[in-house]
Amino acid sequence: MGKALVPSHGFKPEGTYTRIISRFDLASKHSMNIGGGVIDVGVIFDSHSYADFEVKIGYPIAQLIIQMIRTPEVTQLAFKK
Repeated sequence: MGKALVPSHGFKPEGTYTRIISRFDLASKHSMNIGGGVIDVGVIFDSHSYADFEVKIGYPIAQLIIQMIRTPEVTQLAFKK
């Protein structure tokens, strides 16, 4: 059992909300989950198994979900004490 941080290299297309979720086969066969959510720095790879598992470059460990977003203009209000 253990955790590892897999770098995402800041992948996030402009104007999108990007999140990552576990792949079903990895979770069901190897008790491995993705503990991350919104991508910024990296992905937390979380093992719930006592067996060793080596993640090799190119191995599909997660699913990337990209949603288009629109950020509205925000006005900051001043409050009196």
